[in-house]
Amino acid sequence: MRLDVDEAKNLGGVALIRSAMRVAARSLGWSRLQTFGGTYPLNAVAGVVDQRLIPENFAAVVDKHRMARMLASAEVVSQALRLGTRRSVPGCISASTQEFRAAYTARLPE
Repeated sequence: MRLDVDEAKNLGGVALIRSAMRVAARSLGWSRLQTFGGTYPLNAVAGVVDQRLIPENFAAVVDKHRMARMLASAEVVSQALRLGTRRSVPGCISASTQEFRAAYTARLPE
């Protein structure tokens, strides 16, 4: 996900966010994962990647899903270029960041 630098600092910093992502991924059963992240002049970036091997009986479904996401992304970019507008694709960084912010805000005490 991509956050403003100050927003990431308010959440405890990129190292803590990466650690929380690692814990969350392990709680989902991800046994092989990689986290990444860093703070840059304008943004802080953090993420986790599931690196488990895909079982043979699920490989075709996963490949089909990946292809559908790539085609959806290409269509969004093509449409944005044609119309001069921007839109998020489900699962992209901006959509994931929005989902993270909504989940975090929902857990804040009132």
